[in-house]
Amino acid sequence: MIRRLGIALAVAALAQGSAHAVAPIAPSHRRAAEETLRTIDVEGSMRTGVSVMVDSMVEGNAMLAPYRSVVVKWAEKFMTWETIGPKLVDLYAETFTEAELRELTAFYRTPVGRKALAAMPDLARRGAEIGTQVARNHQKELEEMVQERAKQLEAATADVP
Repeated sequence: MIRRLGIALAVAALAQGSAHAVAPIAPSHRRAAEETLRTIDVEGSMRTGVSVMVDSMVEGNAMLAPYRSVVVKWAEKFMTWETIGPKLVDLYAETFTEAELRELTAFYRTPVGRKALAAMPDLARRGAEIGTQVARNHQKELEEMVQERAKQLEAATADVP
């Protein structure tokens, strides 16, 4: 999960840009953030995550299959540590204090921390499967709710002169 989270955060950080001014980050704080990211191997996760991301895209839309290699080439060119890493360092430094980053790094270097990092991808995958199954079991209810809302919206626009 941490690895996928890192990739998701990278994509979100790039997509959103900077919406607000941020106070300058002390060099020691930046170093602590980078050390945390390197400890959890976000850079390695980004490399291996490209294939997972593309496979997921193709699985969701089979028409993309012939373009898989193009998307992989694009991602390998632009979704890199050199491009995204500094933005992630900023994100972590804005989210966690320097002391918290040092605690996170220390934790992830312990046997339990290493085990958590190793287990997170499988836990995230299995958790997503559970969520998908629950959603499938209640898909009819969602469809009914969407239809009801569509009727409400249609009625509201019909009332507007």
